[in-house]
Amino acid sequence: MNLDVSLQDLDLGPLVRGFLPSGVVIESVRLAPDAGLVVGLRAPMVGAVALHAAVDVRPQELLFRDFRVEGGGILRGLLVGEVRKRVADLDSRFGPVRAWGESDGERLHVSWSPQTS
Repeated sequence: MNLDVSLQDLDLGPLVRGFLPSGVVIESVRLAPDAGLVVGLRAPMVGAVALHAAVDVRPQELLFRDFRVEGGGILRGLLVGEVRKRVADLDSRFGPVRAWGESDGERLHVSWSPQTS
């Protein structure tokens, strides 16, 4: 099953605050198990870039891995290094959602608790 959702007014700020460098704006997010994650970003002095990651879908968890950056010119390697550093430092909760990175910055886990009534 494929599900495409357009949420023009969705504020991802609470989920990514402290993860993205100052001034970086998320312009688009696409997540498809067969194509992975693609996040369109606009960064000062770099312009438009796309962050790509493979995704493993598990029960109540998404695992993002194999990060790479498209665009950014000669800064591409620096940008990937910054992403891995921020992934390694991440351990955050937002309601039932927890996001945390492995210490080497190679994998990002996003898990959620089931809703109970």
